[in-house]
This record gives sequence, structure tokens and C-alpha cells, in this order.
Amino acid sequence: MTRNNADFSGVTFSHEDTGKHSDVLVNATHPEQGIIGQLHLGFQRSDGGRKVRNVFVKPEFQRKGIATGLWNHATASGLNPQHSPEAQTEEGKAWAEKIK
Repeated sequence: MTRNNADFSGVTFSHEDTGKHSDVLVNATHPEQGIIGQLHLGFQRSDGGRKVRNVFVKPEFQRKGIATGLWNHATASGLNPQHSPEAQTEEGKAWAEKIK
């Protein structure tokens, strides 16, 4: 599933990567509301993947594609996000199935 940033009414996506083996935060930033969502990825493993530690989107922005935009930004940036099925909520499982 892909979306264009224009689908998010001015929301931009960026990430903070402090090094090859450290955790990464991918941010969704609204021009007026600041950070409205984050995708926390674990450190880079030997296979190059980064497990999802947490996904958060402010309630008023949920179900608008923000989490998917975070995932797409991480993928396009070469961060190689991977789902963590052992730690998913029911909502997380449904989302993971949609963006496989």
C-alpha cells in the first residue's frame, strides 16, 4: 500500500537515525499540531531489518493512513522495518496484514 504525502494534508515524514545499530524514530509532523505519530524501530540486526517496537498516532489522526505513511517513509528510506508479531495488539495485527 502506498500513499503520496499530499494525502495527509501537509503532514511530513522524517526520521532520526543516530547510527547503524541504534534505534530509529520515524515522525509524522503536522504543520500546525507538531508530531502526530511515531514509528519506533529497534536497532539494525545482522539481516539488515529493524523490528517495530511501537507505533503511535494521536487519536484524532488515527485511521487516516498516518501509520502507513510512517511505514512507507521507513521503507523508502532503507530502514527495512519488520513487524513484531509476538508483541502486536489486535489493531496492530490487522494493520500489519494490510501493509504486507
